[in-house]
Amino acid sequence: MLDGYHITTYAIMLAVISFGGFVVENIWLALTKGFIDNRNMCAPFLIGYGMLVLGFYFLFGTPQKVKFFGKVVPIVNRMLRFLLYFIIAFFVVSICEVLLGTIAEWICKVEVWNYTRLPLHFTKYTSVPTSTGFAMIIMVVMHKLFFPIMNVIEGLDESVAVLLAAGLMVVMIVDFTFNVIRLARTNELTQLWRIDIKWGKAGKKSGNENYSYL
Repeated sequence: MLDGYHITTYAIMLAVISFGGFVVENIWLALTKGFIDNRNMCAPFLIGYGMLVLGFYFLFGTPQKVKFFGKVVPIVNRMLRFLLYFIIAFFVVSICEVLLGTIAEWICKVEVWNYTRLPLHFTKYTSVPTSTGFAMIIMVVMHKLFFPIMNVIEGLDESVAVLLAAGLMVVMIVDFTFNVIRLARTNELTQLWRIDIKWGKAGKKSGNENYSYL
């Protein structure tokens, strides 16, 4: 048990959040570029989202109970707690995006995303609008959704939870490892499928659309 939940519960939650990241990215692509795709993975999970949110939970808690690297911050005022939580989320997201984008391009020679078309961007990997959006999503998830979902997962039969957690972890780790190695070797992102929302039919990518969210 860890903070009142089994390890299997966290493993399944990791998959739930990773799937949520897959959905969020495709919604953004649909709205900004008019298509959705497999987001460079074979399975519909972006494990980086799951790792970020769970890591954020252990280090910084929730808006109701803000922590700083595991230590509870004694702020009674609700608005101040939420503001502090947002600020922490904003900077954590910004730092993670810069690090991940820089490392990915350095190792794999691929520009996975580029925010230079947005106002108030800092390097091409992060910007005030995107970090604000991600920070708000983290706040909503941790304030309204995290514990209800965790409680549902915790209520699963133990044997079912173990099998589900093991299966999901294998799928996500193998998928992530395979596609990262492939990316490093070929310098090309994996696109198994794409659906053009504007035209309502599948289509092929053109130019370097898949290399950038914007």
